[in-house]
Amino acid sequence: MAEGQRLEVEVQEDFGFWLGEDATEEQRAALEQMNENAVPMERVEGAPSAYWCLMTGRAYIRWILGEDEDTATRAVARLQAAGGHTLGEDTKLLGAFRANGLLVPVIEVDPQAEPSSHADALAELQARYEQAAASDEPLTLPERKARDGLVSRQVTLR
Repeated sequence: MAEGQRLEVEVQEDFGFWLGEDATEEQRAALEQMNENAVPMERVEGAPSAYWCLMTGRAYIRWILGEDEDTATRAVARLQAAGGHTLGEDTKLLGAFRANGLLVPVIEVDPQAEPSSHADALAELQARYEQAAASDEPLTLPERKARDGLVSRQVTLR
């Protein structure tokens, strides 16, 4: 993503947008199987691109950061070292993955809570993140350790 561009994501209800009117029965069957295996996801207000999802009874917020990977990783490391990297009590930053050059931290949240109930805490986290991302100070030793931990557990999705 080029600098200054804003990530715009459109969440679809299923994978039906992939097939046209002329799809074969085999393609429709494959699509149905994909729809059955899809992870339910819902946009959460409070950050430009954050999505709640439910997988095997556990709930997560995937928080897509629009800055380049290095800037985003340093900012999340700063937050983690300061203890401000979650949505509060009973939430946990599990790590992050990279997708198309973007960092996507994954925060585990209460599966019983409504996705929208995380909006205020997410907005506060977004504000802390923006402040950390704007810093050009060298990382401290605890911040470097946090960054190294994040990087060592990352997975890249292509």
